[in-house]
Amino acid sequence: MNQIAFLSTARHNVFVMATQKIMIDAAKCTGCGECVADCPNSVLAVAEEGKIIVAKPETCIQCCHCAAVCPVDAVTLPAYDPGNFPLLQAEPLIGYNDLISLLRRRRSIRRYIHETVPREVVEQLIEAARYAPTGSNSQGCRYIVVEGFDAVRSISGTMINYYVGLAKMMNTPWGRVALRLAIGGKAYPGFKRYLPFIWDSTKKYDAGGDPVFRGAPLLIGIYIGPGSFTAHDDCIIAMCHMLMAAETLGLGSCLNGFLTISAARSKDIRDAMGVPEDHKLYAAAAFGYPDVKYRRAVDRFKPDIAWLER
Repeated sequence: MNQIAFLSTARHNVFVMATQKIMIDAAKCTGCGECVADCPNSVLAVAEEGKIIVAKPETCIQCCHCAAVCPVDAVTLPAYDPGNFPLLQAEPLIGYNDLISLLRRRRSIRRYIHETVPREVVEQLIEAARYAPTGSNSQGCRYIVVEGFDAVRSISGTMINYYVGLAKMMNTPWGRVALRLAIGGKAYPGFKRYLPFIWDSTKKYDAGGDPVFRGAPLLIGIYIGPGSFTAHDDCIIAMCHMLMAAETLGLGSCLNGFLTISAARSKDIRDAMGVPEDHKLYAAAAFGYPDVKYRRAVDRFKPDIAWLER
C-alpha cells in the first residue's frame, strides 16, 4: 500500500463560523447590489443605509459568487485563501475554435512509454479537478492516486480475479442464476459477450502484461462518501477537468468504467484501491506519456437534438 498515495483537495467545512462565512468591508462596499443579485441562496441583502449585510448566513454554501462579482473587493470568505482570488481577464483566454480543437485533439490512449509521471504533474491534474463545479458547492471529491507500473498492474490483477470468478459461475446452472442476481438481469447478456475478453485478459496478465490499464504508470480514482445527491456528476466533471488538463501537460489518458463498475460490486477491488467504507468510486482513469502520435482529428456522428419550442 505504500505505493498508493491518497490525495485530497483542501476541504473547508461550510457549516462552521455561521456568522463569519462572509465578511463585508463596510468602508469599501458601495451598495451596488451585485452580490445580492448573484447569490443563489439569498444570503445577502441591502440594509436601510444602502450597505450590504449578511442576512441569512445559515444558507450560505460558500460558492464565492459574491467575492467574484464584487467590483470593489469588499467581500471576503474566511474559509478560503484570500490570495487565491486572482482577477479575471475581461474575455476568455481561448476562443471557441481553440477549445473545440483541444477537445477533438484528446483521444483515449492505450499505448504508453515506460516513464513515470512526476508527482508535481500529478498535483497539476488534481489542481485542475479542484476547480470543477460540485452540487451545492459540496467539494466532496476525494482522490486516490496509484503511482508506478507495478502498483497500477496490481489493481489490474485484482480486477481480473474478480471477473474470472464471475466467468466461472457460468459453468453451472446455479452459478448462472447467482450471476444474474449478482450483476443484474440487464447486465447479464453484455457480460456473456465479454467472456472472450476476460479469458484473453487473463492470458495477457499471466504473461506479464497489463490488459486493463495498458501499461499506464498512473491511475487516479475519484470517490465521495454518503449523503451527496450529486456524487456521480461531481466526480465525472472533476475527472473531465483532469482529462483535458492532461492533454495540455503532454499526458495521455483513458477512462476506465470497468474499474468503477467492478469496485461497486467487489470489496476486494475497493480495498485494493483504498476506497473507505461507505464511500463509492465514481470515476477512474489511467494516465501516462503516450507512445502514439495521432495525425488527424476524427469525425463523430451528428448529434440527435430535440428542440423544445415555446
